[in-house]
Formats: sequence, C-alpha cells, structure tokens
Amino acid sequence: MAAAPYVNDLATTQEQRDVLDVLNAPGQLGRPFIIAREVPRERAQILTAAFAETLKDPALLAEAQKQSLPIELFSAAESETIIRTVYAASPELIRKVRDVYD
Repeated sequence: MAAAPYVNDLATTQEQRDVLDVLNAPGQLGRPFIIAREVPRERAQILTAAFAETLKDPALLAEAQKQSLPIELFSAAESETIIRTVYAASPELIRKVRDVYD
C-alpha cells in the first residue's frame, strides 16, 4: 500500500508552504510545557532532562501504545522555531490562514 503524501509536499508555491506551516504548527507542538523566561537555565535543563527520561519509561510507553497516543519529545529549539514561524507571519499570511477556516 502506498503512503499518503504529506500535504506540504503538495504545495507548489512558497506562500502555500508558509500557510501550511502556520496551519500545522498547533499539531506539531502538541501540548507544550512552557516556563517563564525568568526560570534559571539550570532549572530549565533539569526539567528538560526529566521529561526526556519520563518519555523513556516502559510503563508510560506501553500505556501510550495501548491508547494509540504518539509520544515524541520536541527540543526547546524545535518548538521555538515553530513558534517563531507563526509569530513572524505577515498580516497578509494570517488573513490567508483565516480564509482556510472560513
């Protein structure tokens, strides 16, 4: 059975890819854990390491598989890139994204 194409691969212009990137951002981020900028870097690193270790827990992974829940850890840098892409979107691009929902 052939795999379904990824929608971004069907985009023919950069504008279409940009719209799709904004539309796909919430799905890519999932449910991020966000902390304030004021949290010391060392504490943020401890939290990041703890999440990474938690996602290796066999019981958690077994339960997630049982419920067909995807488990994936995005790095802070990956998440930040997605968020910056959305916030950098021009007003015109945001209008086009809204048009998709209308």
